[in-house]
Amino acid sequence: FLRPPEDFAERGARERRRWVDFLGFNPRAILLFAGRWSSEKRIKLLMDVVPVGCALVIVGDSDTLYADEIENSRRQNVL
Repeated sequence: FLRPPEDFAERGARERRRWVDFLGFNPRAILLFAGRWSSEKRIKLLMDVVPVGCALVIVGDSDTLYADEIENSRRQNVL
């Protein structure tokens, strides 16, 4: 690491609080998907298998209809 992970602890805690506030519950774990929002990535399948009590954060970019479907299928445990 160029900087020790401790340098990011406070910033990470703030971001987690922001996500928890948005989700409306305190998840046991937050899973992260980072990538292009395309159908071959099967993001919808991933959304279906998030364990109870956990949350999924999806980060990426796309301008496809599939990405619009993902955004419109808002679920409590997905950000």
